[in-house]
Amino acid sequence: MSTRQEVYKLIIEKKDNKEIVAALNISVRSVQLYRKEYEKDLIKNESEIKNESESEKKKRKEKAKVLIECGASLKEAAAQSNTTIDIVKRLSSKEKLQVKQLDYLKSLREKYSKEIEQNKEDRFYINTEAKERIWQKLKEFGISKELQDTLKQNELTEQEILELNRLERLERFELEKAKYKDNRLNIISEELANLTDSDIEKILQIIEKSKEVDQDE
Repeated sequence: MSTRQEVYKLIIEKKDNKEIVAALNISVRSVQLYRKEYEKDLIKNESEIKNESESEKKKRKEKAKVLIECGASLKEAAAQSNTTIDIVKRLSSKEKLQVKQLDYLKSLREKYSKEIEQNKEDRFYINTEAKERIWQKLKEFGISKELQDTLKQNELTEQEILELNRLERLERFELEKAKYKDNRLNIISEELANLTDSDIEKILQIIEKSKEVDQDE
């Protein structure tokens, strides 16, 4: 990964200039220049993009790659880098960027796992305290629509907190599935590229025979 891409990555992670300078051991001026490049793509019009140099096009592609690696969808990466979706798709496929995205998100989750768990515990504690106060009001003033709505919202919040672990497991499963599918597609593509015309002809004949059997049945 180039220095430019490293800076872009830290910008996406909401790091300020001082933090980027310390992390990458580069000058403040360099960080300011890269940040200006990063933000400039968002305000370019169609005419400017059409007439830009190869160097500028390369910079936008680098930005698109970093965006995907850091969790953006292909559509988001295309929009935020002012790059066509077709170019972004080719970049992602060629460099296996969605697999890199999975690795990045895993490392990010591990890095902040303690903070996430602590936040969930804090939210659950606060929500439990709120529930006790709601019940006290119910005993003192009776059941009003406002208190019923508050209690319902409290219960929904509690469920949301408790369900986070399950949702995180589901997210991990989806990411692993995407990684597996991406790997399988790459393997199949490589195998197809190595097939001779004769091999392809045989495969087509097998497919046709299979169709005939299905129709007969």
